[in-house]
Amino acid sequence: GPLWLLVVVSLVAGSLPAPVGPVVRSSWHDIVDGDDDLLRRAYSFDSVSEEVLYVVGPIVAAAAVAVWGAPAVILASATALVIASIGLTTVLRGMRGSAEERQPRPRVPWRSLTFLLGLLPAIAIGLLLGGLELAAVALIISLAGEGVAGVPAALISIGSIVGGLVYGRRRWPGTAAAQSVAAVLGAAVAVAVGAWVAGLLPAVLAAFLVAGLF
Repeated sequence: GPLWLLVVVSLVAGSLPAPVGPVVRSSWHDIVDGDDDLLRRAYSFDSVSEEVLYVVGPIVAAAAVAVWGAPAVILASATALVIASIGLTTVLRGMRGSAEERQPRPRVPWRSLTFLLGLLPAIAIGLLLGGLELAAVALIISLAGEGVAGVPAALISIGSIVGGLVYGRRRWPGTAAAQSVAAVLGAAVAVAVGAWVAGLLPAVLAAFLVAGLF
């Protein structure tokens, strides 16, 4: 189809998937009954579990697209997402029903300036990660071909698995905000190094792995 139609359909598709990750993360507080130490470990476990899927998913998807084509793979992915979302809804409805009934109705966050300002870092990181993912795929295809297009995302996820396991095993100095800044700076340095050595495939792959670690 024409480029404008692909852009429109991509925007619509990106806005429709169920927010599985945020919903699950918001449920951990109820599951661990407010225990801060268990909550930190739970978030670490959640991150690692999700990243395991991101290791397997891109590699399988890239190989499947090469064999069956993109339309079939996209249809299969959409079907799996619908089934998973229904299952998650069924599980969480019973677990969170009583807790939600006791809580007052939250005010609309879009009317809060603090909330809107808090979105800016998340948007910036999202744009940077999105740009990194696109550039990484284009680079790997130019260096090694379409069959390994899923390798960058897999390496970033493998690094993230290691980072999540290490982070969840101990208490780290400083506040969560300071830790976040340090992690973002570490990832930025790794990405910058990856851009600097863009012509060397092993060095680029190592940079992806380190970026995911942070």
